[in-house]
Amino acid sequence: MTQSVADYGEFLPPSHRAYDPALAGGPLLDLGVYLFALATDLAGEATALTARGATVPGRGGEPVNGQLSALLVFDGGARAALAATMGGFTPATFTVVGTEAALVRDGPFNGPGGLTVRSTDGTEPRWDGKPGSHMDGLLGIVYPGEQAP
Repeated sequence: MTQSVADYGEFLPPSHRAYDPALAGGPLLDLGVYLFALATDLAGEATALTARGATVPGRGGEPVNGQLSALLVFDGGARAALAATMGGFTPATFTVVGTEAALVRDGPFNGPGGLTVRSTDGTEPRWDGKPGSHMDGLLGIVYPGEQAP
């Protein structure tokens, strides 16, 4: 892996636990953790991290992080650019770039769905999985007539 790029945003209402300052609030409490977990599962422990966030009013008016952007650096030079927000929906895609190809996972990446492999030779094989919820992905559900990826 030389690079990964991912985003994950959903609209979380103010009643959501991510707005609770006592829990440290923000998108890392719910959404961003998926991005960081995938990036570090692929590239290992980050050796450097630069991040920026923006606050929104949390419960009781105390600010919590409403969105974040992060750049992670890994041994060997790989990078991960990650963005998460709880203020609205994003495409929720995940792309992994290597020296021979890039794997582009359709959004939302944390559930069943399609993916494309974009090779340096110009080919773009595609797998069109049936879209589903993230619970389908967690439970390993494979629909009739499909093969697991």
